[in-house]
Amino acid sequence: MTKKLPPLYHPIIMNYKEIYSKQELENFEIVTDWTKFAKDNIEKDVFGRNKSVFIERKIFELDVDLSFNGDYAGEFVFINCYFKKGFYFKGAKFSGAFSLASSYVNGTIYTEGVTTFDRGFLIFDSTVDGILLTKGQFGSCTWSLKKIGRLTIAGGIFDNLDINLKGELGQLNIEARKITGDIFIDGGGKLIEDVNISGIARGMSLFMYNIEIGQLAIKLFVNENRFKLSNIKPQNGKGNVLLSHSQLGKAELSSINFKKFNVVIIDEVNLVDCTFNNVLWSNNVFGSSAHLSHLGVKDVDDVFNLRSRETFRQLKYAMSKQGDIINEQKFHSLEMGMYYKTLSWKKDFWTKMVILLSHLTSDFGQSLWRPLLFIFLFHTVLFLLLLFSNIFQGFEFSVKEFSSSAFGEGFNYYLYLINPIRPFDKDLFHGGWIAIDILMRISASYMIYNIVRATRRFIR
Repeated sequence: MTKKLPPLYHPIIMNYKEIYSKQELENFEIVTDWTKFAKDNIEKDVFGRNKSVFIERKIFELDVDLSFNGDYAGEFVFINCYFKKGFYFKGAKFSGAFSLASSYVNGTIYTEGVTTFDRGFLIFDSTVDGILLTKGQFGSCTWSLKKIGRLTIAGGIFDNLDINLKGELGQLNIEARKITGDIFIDGGGKLIEDVNISGIARGMSLFMYNIEIGQLAIKLFVNENRFKLSNIKPQNGKGNVLLSHSQLGKAELSSINFKKFNVVIIDEVNLVDCTFNNVLWSNNVFGSSAHLSHLGVKDVDDVFNLRSRETFRQLKYAMSKQGDIINEQKFHSLEMGMYYKTLSWKKDFWTKMVILLSHLTSDFGQSLWRPLLFIFLFHTVLFLLLLFSNIFQGFEFSVKEFSSSAFGEGFNYYLYLINPIRPFDKDLFHGGWIAIDILMRISASYMIYNIVRATRRFIR
């Protein structure tokens, strides 16, 4: 029986003749008949159970996957072996540890039926084409993988599973629904090209750290336990992150610089209870994926804006709970920007106008230079309107004649009128010109408010 992987999957292991030298191969035995080999090398105890087995320097030149389906009283250890195909466990029971050390498996290791490992399933310094676990009781497991093509954990009961990568991993799939136990993945700074996490994690806790990724996709995932991603980096600055239709619960993201990723998409994900420690955000973080395939289509853009607003609102709330004022205000600005895009000039004119002015003049209270710029810009426009209308007696604007005293008096008037709490000048403003006086006071007051708001944005 042979476990087949999808056709697009490419094996990573070479022929044993390309791995070992001729001199090394002289110390190996080639096995072509597993049934005969097991009969000759695996002894049974008085209860009919297989005793401890230590197999070293063997090349299993088999045309089908090797099968384990018996009852093993002691340890079962492969050391420095090569498997042309994979091997699988079908209802086997191991009272001792099952170990694979310094070996090559040019196929898939997988489970069928409920296999029990009382002392754990251990892998040390080995290269494996693929691992697929769907059910079984695995005890306490430690895996040290030099290189692996595909690792899929879709079920099983673990006391704990510690995975240490010493080389690249092509694809990692974790389907949480049928997994119980704690899984720790230490990438050792190595590359995992494709990471996929899904399912309802009721009994599974997952910790992944110190990993370089090509793509991380968390889809249809519900975290009801512990989930932590730490020190995740992109592959050559081109990594992608997609969080979609998931509920992350009290997940923790730590030491991640999203600025270095190509794109980060968070689409319809519950984030309000998440913790973000030492996470750097940037403009490549999108609140929805709806725009990617139908950019410019109105209905799709509306969905994108609504979903993005909700994503940024949740991130704002999560930052507020942590006391992260800087990122809270950053996501407030992004939320309001998306809210602005959802409004219509016909139905929501004044609301949209208020948001537009707040964005232009202060970036929603985050900018200091914008209100400083606009306080003089608005005031200059209104002042010139008064000047060209000959409201001021005794001086006028001229490009031919220059008077320093007149300029000084005019500039004094300019600065005097910018004060919103100055006394009302009934000789200067009368009739319709009172509206200009009111606009001057309103614009100056609004900009002063935004200046104060910007200077106090880091103060609770």
